[in-house]
Amino acid sequence: MHAVGSSPPEFTLVTQAGQTLQSPSLLGTIGFTAQAGDSGFIRVTATNIIGLESGGGAVGNLVSLPGQVTVIGRHPLLAASLGGGSTRILTLFGNPGSNYQMAFSTNLGSTNWQPGANMLMTNLQQNLNVNQAAPQLFIRIQP
Repeated sequence: MHAVGSSPPEFTLVTQAGQTLQSPSLLGTIGFTAQAGDSGFIRVTATNIIGLESGGGAVGNLVSLPGQVTVIGRHPLLAASLGGGSTRILTLFGNPGSNYQMAFSTNLGSTNWQPGANMLMTNLQQNLNVNQAAPQLFIRIQP
């Protein structure tokens, strides 16, 4: 991802006269369009956050939680997570209308990958069913 211009983006939030901000509060969202290219998970963090009173004095306890942006290019992405009861969850990120083939193996050194599901993407992301009983699984997705 390339920054546009020589400086990072700067955002200003102004309250109405007499308005106070209660914490924690969602103060906004940011939208953007990524340039064409590779797929990837990109970490984002807000830094150098400053809160000022109308008189110019610093205020508040300002923090930012790190986030992640998922950029979907030509190739799909897989993300693994744990759900309730430590169940395995796989999320496939891909282009709507694309058909992806899943294959799996219990041994990464094996050349014997078993065919899994065919997935027609109807959204930008879909959760996949995972064999919860297998001690370990290696999964690959191909267009």
